[in-house]
Amino acid sequence: MPLSPTEVIIASGPKNTNGVRNTVIDVLVEMLRDANIPARIATLSDVGSEHKARWAEEQGDREPLFIVVPKEYQAQALQVNQSIETGTIRFCLPCDASIKPGATRCPNCGVSDERDPVRLRAEYDAWVQKQGESKYAGMTMNERFFEAGLLSDWDAAARSRHRERMIELLSRVDLGDQEWIADTVLSNPEKCGF
Repeated sequence: MPLSPTEVIIASGPKNTNGVRNTVIDVLVEMLRDANIPARIATLSDVGSEHKARWAEEQGDREPLFIVVPKEYQAQALQVNQSIETGTIRFCLPCDASIKPGATRCPNCGVSDERDPVRLRAEYDAWVQKQGESKYAGMTMNERFFEAGLLSDWDAAARSRHRERMIELLSRVDLGDQEWIADTVLSNPEKCGF
C-alpha cells in the first residue's frame, strides 16, 4: 500500500540479514501495536525511492523495509523505536532471532527463556508506561549512560565482567530487564564491543 500523506516513516531496516528474514522489523511493529500505535511494514515501492536510506545504498540492499505510522503517533512511535537499542527487544543467543518482550520462546529456534512469562509481560507493560515518564525516554542505552555521566562506569563494569555493577548502572538509567541485559553482554562481550 503506497505511503499516504498522513503517514510518516519512523524506521527502516534490511529485509534480510545474512540471508534470513529480519525479525527485528516484525517485533518492532508488534511492540508499536502493543502501545496502541497503528503501524505497518512498507516496501521501497510503497514509500518511493526518494526514501531509500543511506545505509541501504551503502550495503547494496535493494529491498529495505520501512515502518510506517500515522503522523499523529510519530513522537510516541519514535520512543518505542529506541527500545531496540535499550535492550527491550531481546536476541536469542543461539540463533540471533529477535524476541518480543514477554515471550518465553524464541520464535525461530524455540529456545525457551526460564523467566516467568507473567513477570516478563508485567515488566514490559510497566516499561511501556514508564517511557513517557523517564527523563531518558527515547534514548539509546549508550545515550542514557552518557546523559547520566555513567558511560565510562558502564564500560569499566562491562570490561571487568562485574555483573552486579552492570545491573546497578542499568537500573540507574531506567532500563528494564537489567539482569538479562547484563547476562547478554557477559555471554558475548566481543559482540557488544568489550
